[in-house]
Amino acid sequence: MRYQVLISSTPRDRDIAENLAQLVRETGVSVLSVEQTPPQGESIDFAFRRALKKSDELVVILTDRSLDNPYLLFEMGAAFSLRKRVIPILVGVEDSEITPLLAKFRYVKYSELRSYLRDLEKRAKPPADHPPVAVAH
Repeated sequence: MRYQVLISSTPRDRDIAENLAQLVRETGVSVLSVEQTPPQGESIDFAFRRALKKSDELVVILTDRSLDNPYLLFEMGAAFSLRKRVIPILVGVEDSEITPLLAKFRYVKYSELRSYLRDLEKRAKPPADHPPVAVAH
């Protein structure tokens, strides 16, 4: 199964998330998304949890508009509790603005995104001694 990243952001930062999703796909990694409108009778929380369980890591876009957003902090906590890798991507946020809670995560500044993408590409590749398993159709 391909490595999968779930990208989370507020609706106001959707354009940044879409740009990041494209860059992640270019590394060969699959991007999961939580639909804006969940299926009839399903809450957005349930859609997020379902996508989070499938993902290998959660990337959270944090801007000056969303830095203290309790829902994004909840998502980070949920991913952490499932032992998922959590990567906050800081866009336009200075080190002095980072909360003590956020400082505990290995965050990436948007200006350092290329380095994160190189690391992601390495994580996503199967070890050389474990070639991909062929699936019969």
